[in-house]
Amino acid sequence: MSKSSERFEKVALRILKHCFPDMCSSLEASDMPDLQDLSGFIGVEVVQAVAGDRAKSEAFIAKYLNKPLEEIPKEKMDKCEELGTTPLTYNGNLCGSSMAFWSDGENTVRVIKEKSAKLNSGHYAVFKKYGLFIFSDDVDYERIEDIIEIAYGEQLNLPKKFSYLFLYRYNVLYIIDVFEKSAKRKIFSDSEISEFYK
Repeated sequence: MSKSSERFEKVALRILKHCFPDMCSSLEASDMPDLQDLSGFIGVEVVQAVAGDRAKSEAFIAKYLNKPLEEIPKEKMDKCEELGTTPLTYNGNLCGSSMAFWSDGENTVRVIKEKSAKLNSGHYAVFKKYGLFIFSDDVDYERIEDIIEIAYGEQLNLPKKFSYLFLYRYNVLYIIDVFEKSAKRKIFSDSEISEFYK
């Protein structure tokens, strides 16, 4: 597992425990899926669905996260901005990034299809429910209904299914129950985000 993947798994774990303290209290980092409930109730796969430039920016953020701005080389900050990403700060430290763009959800759809097939490869531990936590740079509220329909249709005839999708984009988490075809949106404060990325 790469350092960047491990970091995202830790952030996803903190977010899930924050939002679902009862259901996710015993989640721990593992593999196949990445987060596993010790009671066997839920396993959650964590993945990034990001464009190439965003992935480069995320690597920069991972390296310098929570460091004071004065300790980050100016050329690194400039490179991040050249990639179309604005570094975000909190209390003088780097805490994340923001990227302005229009998108059609293509990366998220690709990841849902790939991970649905992988879940049924025979290599995953058995849980009552499965969740897919996606760090997505291409999902917005207008696309949620389309994403639900794609996830539903893609998994309809598969034995193992992701019952829940958690789509996270900077300060918003979309919580989707795929087979109930419902979605909720949770918006986080700057202080909550800082805790997730600590």
